[in-house]
Amino acid sequence: MPERRCHVSPVSERPDVSEIVIAYDVRDEVLTCLESVGQHAGDVSVELLVIDNGSSDGRVEAVGCAFRGRRS
Repeated sequence: MPERRCHVSPVSERPDVSEIVIAYDVRDEVLTCLESVGQHAGDVSVELLVIDNGSSDGRVEAVGCAFRGRRS
C-alpha cells in the first residue's frame, strides 16, 4: 500500500467544524476519510476526532503516524 500524506494545519483553538469519526477495523477507510477532509477543507479550520472501538487492524498506529505532532 502506498504511503498516504495529507496536509495538516496547525491546531485551532476554535475550529469552524468538528468531525467525529467512529471506527472499528476500517484502517484504510479512516485514513482515506481524514486525507480527504485535509485536502478539501480549504480555509475552514477542522477539528478531527477519531474514536476507536478496539480495532486490531493497526488503525490507531496508522493515524498516529500520519498525524504525528498533533494533539491526540
